[in-house]
Amino acid sequence: MPRGTVDIEKTKHSKEVKLNLPEIDNTIQGCVYKLYCGKKYLIIKGKSLAGSLMLFEKGYSYFVAYEHNITDKNRYYYKMYYYIFRHPDFKISIDVLLTSESAYDLLMYEQQQLDKSMSDKKCFNNNLTSYINVFSEKTDSYGWMPKTEVEQFILYLKNQ
Repeated sequence: MPRGTVDIEKTKHSKEVKLNLPEIDNTIQGCVYKLYCGKKYLIIKGKSLAGSLMLFEKGYSYFVAYEHNITDKNRYYYKMYYYIFRHPDFKISIDVLLTSESAYDLLMYEQQQLDKSMSDKKCFNNNLTSYINVFSEKTDSYGWMPKTEVEQFILYLKNQ
């Protein structure tokens, strides 16, 4: 079977995979939160809670559809995806830690949480620093985060 056909089939399958996510407040914008599966957790930052969870679930669906292979769509949360897959009966829950309109505040808080959880074996984050989207010359921003706020955060990291 040609490779393109397999990818199309896997993509179709990925759309069928859903997580049992808890009810959330869809109005929450700009947040840092912990996503728990049982006692294991991830620290995540998002432009909106609903959008961030939708992207998390989409990454998980690709993880399942592509037979647990690491792809660009799932590598960031791979350990948690694998854990959820191995423990489908564990409850998934959300704990919003901070809401803010300031990307800098969100980056700083996420970094503080990552630093605190560095030796916590229950934390499944792969990253040592806050996640920053790729810079877009077209929008002059890092994804949804303004250039000035991200550069301020990068300067903070360099001075540590």
